[in-house]
Amino acid sequence: MGGVAKMPQERRKVSKVSVFASAAIVALTLFSLALPELNKGIVRAEMDVVTRVLEHFTQPELFALSELNLSGRWFYVVKTYDEGVLEELFRPDAPLDGWDTVEVPFMFAATSRNSTVWLRRDFDVPSELRGYRVRLVFLGAFYRASVWLNGVYLGEHEGYFAPFYFDVGELLNYGGSNVLVVSLSTPVESDLDNKQGVVGVFNDWDVKPYPRWALGRLPPRYEWVVPIGLWRHVVLAASGPVAVSAVLVDSGYDSSSGSASLRLRFHVSNEGPASECEVTYAVKPYNFGGEVTTGSFKFTVGQGERKWVETTVTVPNARLWWTWDQGQPNLYRLEYEVAAGGRLQGRGSTVFGIRSLEGSVVSPGEVRFVLNGRRVFLRGFNYISDFYLVRATPTLIERDMRMMLEANANFVRVHAHVEPPDFYRLADELGLVVQADGPLIWAYAARLSSTDYGRFLEKVQKQYAEMVLLLYNHPSVMIWAVHNEPPWASEWMGDLYRMGVNRDLDYTLASLIASLDSQERPVIKGSGYEDQHVYHGWFSGVWVDFLKDASTFPTEFGAQSLPSLESPFWSTVGLPKWPVKQGDDWYFEFAYRGFYWASGYVTIPYGLPEEYPSLKDYVESSQRYQAALLKTAIARYRTLKFNATAGLAVFLFKDCFPAISFSVVDYFGVPKLAYHAVADAFKPVKVALLWGGDFSIDGYHVVYEPNATFEAGIWLINDAANASGAAVLRWQLVDLNATRVLASGTLETQLPGSDEPAKLAYRLQMKVPAYTDGTHLLALQASLAVGEKTIDSESFEFFVKPASRIAVVLQGAEEELSFYVKTDRASFYVRSNGSTLSFVLPAGYRATVYGPILEARNPYVPVAFELGVLQPGIKTVSLRMLRGALYVLRTPMPKAGAPGLPSLEVSIEPLEGLDGPYVLKYSWSDAELMLALNLKGNT
Repeated sequence: MGGVAKMPQERRKVSKVSVFASAAIVALTLFSLALPELNKGIVRAEMDVVTRVLEHFTQPELFALSELNLSGRWFYVVKTYDEGVLEELFRPDAPLDGWDTVEVPFMFAATSRNSTVWLRRDFDVPSELRGYRVRLVFLGAFYRASVWLNGVYLGEHEGYFAPFYFDVGELLNYGGSNVLVVSLSTPVESDLDNKQGVVGVFNDWDVKPYPRWALGRLPPRYEWVVPIGLWRHVVLAASGPVAVSAVLVDSGYDSSSGSASLRLRFHVSNEGPASECEVTYAVKPYNFGGEVTTGSFKFTVGQGERKWVETTVTVPNARLWWTWDQGQPNLYRLEYEVAAGGRLQGRGSTVFGIRSLEGSVVSPGEVRFVLNGRRVFLRGFNYISDFYLVRATPTLIERDMRMMLEANANFVRVHAHVEPPDFYRLADELGLVVQADGPLIWAYAARLSSTDYGRFLEKVQKQYAEMVLLLYNHPSVMIWAVHNEPPWASEWMGDLYRMGVNRDLDYTLASLIASLDSQERPVIKGSGYEDQHVYHGWFSGVWVDFLKDASTFPTEFGAQSLPSLESPFWSTVGLPKWPVKQGDDWYFEFAYRGFYWASGYVTIPYGLPEEYPSLKDYVESSQRYQAALLKTAIARYRTLKFNATAGLAVFLFKDCFPAISFSVVDYFGVPKLAYHAVADAFKPVKVALLWGGDFSIDGYHVVYEPNATFEAGIWLINDAANASGAAVLRWQLVDLNATRVLASGTLETQLPGSDEPAKLAYRLQMKVPAYTDGTHLLALQASLAVGEKTIDSESFEFFVKPASRIAVVLQGAEEELSFYVKTDRASFYVRSNGSTLSFVLPAGYRATVYGPILEARNPYVPVAFELGVLQPGIKTVSLRMLRGALYVLRTPMPKAGAPGLPSLEVSIEPLEGLDGPYVLKYSWSDAELMLALNLKGNT
């Protein structure tokens, strides 16, 4: 594996090779280099995009008789493209003074000052390859590659993920030395509304090193970086004159016969004379035992011709590809050979699956995923393996994907980029659905001229055609997405939104994808438009807003948290001096690593570091908040299964560099609390609890007041095709302080089918108990059993505030009386029971008792008794009730036109001397009190 490092500073030392002084010679050199491109522009003017792509595109499963790997030790030097051309670095005899060495594959970090690197590989070619067609194949070059072989310019390729090739058989020195030179550049753009490099999250994102929102806010020591490098192998592929660069497999399944019909398409090109050719193939089970289907077909191809040839194949007793929770991810391998004039040209293979997506749709009003005729619900994550793709080894990708499986995910959204081929292969093998995003995010080309925009549009179309051809045969790829949060669908982008920027681009690309894809995968034009990005509790609102959300396909939701203290993250970046405050070095370090506290538009919901005594406390609080948010959101969406919601994707699975972000697993593979919460919430067969009533939140805690209404729905969800039948649901509400069951129940029921909506099994509503001995922690617990086995359990914990129980002894009261209790948060009436008035209030309230309510037949002198701030426990007070003797009311009629309200005064004359908090006089300034005590009208 190659390394990753920041690109060295450009060397300004003049090469020992003399630079031509003659302007005429320089101009002639530049013109000769540009001439092939000018010719190509004229010749191809009428060719369509896909035809142009297929002139150099190849799938990574190379067709060949033999291969020569050119990876390993290369020379490199950092110079601009123009400097390298003027110094003729492409010449085989160019001196290597000042060049360093690097092991290919590799990646560097490009900056605005150093975004181009020149690379050179000296190699020998065996004499035995003479007479063969030899293709020079780059399996991954990030981002724009200009290529020379033995001093001859071969061409240029733009785009980081697609393999491409040049025919070089006539340029090689067989049995001798050859020199391959590549000028590699990458777009390091800071005008983010006018981007032209099609690299997605690698140049503009909020979870990359130096996030978008921090641009210009960090000290100069932090640099905006973009990857650059030959991140996959460079090889020579030798074959006969007729070669295959792409194979596309489409399938149809006949359930009545159990057979599948395959359409096999081969893109062939011929660098030799016209030939009669034959393709011999075998369709073999790849990951299961079964019979092999063989066959052959013939075609003719002219000299220099490129075209598609095809055949159909029937596979008996076919096995379908399923997600792991619906069945087995059965795969087949197509192996083929091509012969021309009886001579073997080469061999190739591709792995594919047999499956149908008929009935699937993603639109703003409706989302539905149908796999092999069965509706499925998607549970998954957003994913990017590494900011430097050279580090995304098969081992690392497999570790990540198996962690997703252990978290019960059946879906992965590849967020605004294209992953290495190993990712898609593993998704096929593990039975994970993939949403394949294209590498577009936010705004592009907003201020280009019409001519430049036309060039940009063509460039993007080429890369999207490459993406479809690259991923076509992967059964896991069930959804395409063109553009993440495009301006035309993102109100937060202001004028760009109102101008509809990039709408034409995205609709053009969606049409291109649909025209290439015979499998009719749904195409999302703008992620955030047909699907939803929901950030309650982070960018807006509070996390419990998820309880009311009804998104159809939320492919982003989450909150940030810090890596666990046991993670290598902290030994890698260092432990900050605590507390971290605004302006500290670590304040900027956290911002560079993606933490939103310096964004200016996000208030961290669990507070700032300086509010916590230690880093440990802050890490724990951030992770508990994230876990509570995700657990609540997933429960809500899963209970809406097929009634509104068709699937979901948590943002984000893993960091792509040592970051502080939305991830549930940090860069080093250490899970956060939220990973375990999501794994539980994603269980295919699940009992889910949705709670409500009169509650409040305190950070990530849910709090009820005594006597408040508590509501909960207990739901059954089944996403597993092999689960069905009778089940027993048990639930109980437990006071964890006293280990006492407050309520419980048992219900015999039936599991819903995997293609059926969630089922509301029981609805609970009750008054929250009042505890005078302090705060209590309660838990609603539910378990689901099939037979003797408990297959799932769930718990929702909430706090009940302590109560203050007030007992007022009414001395002298001869009948039941009504009083008015006013608090700083609410008011209510309460009636005495005999000579005792009792009620319960949450501790901490400030309360006053007024009364009794005045009644003409049985008047008592009213009391206004201040209880003060209530403390937990029982409070007993005594009040002497005195009968009143006289009401005096004066209500003078105001004169016409008099300002203000008429006066109203009331007084009560007691029969005995008073000693207590009695209320004797009232006026309109006590309007609320007067009404509460039943003083109204012309009494």
